[in-house]
Amino acid sequence: MIESAIARLFLGELLGEGVSRRVFAYRPAPDDFVVKVHTKGSLESHDYQNIAEWMMWEEANAALRQWLAPCSAISTCGMALLQRRCEPCPTHLVPKKVPKVLGDLHLANFGILDGLVVVKDYGRNYALRFAANARAMRKLDLGEYTPLSTRS
Repeated sequence: MIESAIARLFLGELLGEGVSRRVFAYRPAPDDFVVKVHTKGSLESHDYQNIAEWMMWEEANAALRQWLAPCSAISTCGMALLQRRCEPCPTHLVPKKVPKVLGDLHLANFGILDGLVVVKDYGRNYALRFAANARAMRKLDLGEYTPLSTRS
């Protein structure tokens, strides 16, 4: 009961639906934001696209952020994500190249925000795959190393 009262307060028109999320206009600012809500089945299958999208936005450098629709807030459990609302992207504006880390790209996942083409659905991305690449090495400087057993 309380969940439905909260939903009625914040969720506006249903704008779209994918495999694991439903996208609603954000009632307090329907032209500016959307709320992405995980469907029950997606959580049972461990499909946490809101969390993946939030983490990508939070960790992205400036070069990657210019490709992404900004995320503004996420619920503590990851069930709901607040993101800037984009206009649909015409086919002729879809870029020929995008950063390798972006996956699941098709016309519906592109949008126009402040006159720029951005990806508005990047919950399925290749960030973890690239991060887990052992070929990407860095120099390690341990400095003054203190074994765990002697740390206070």
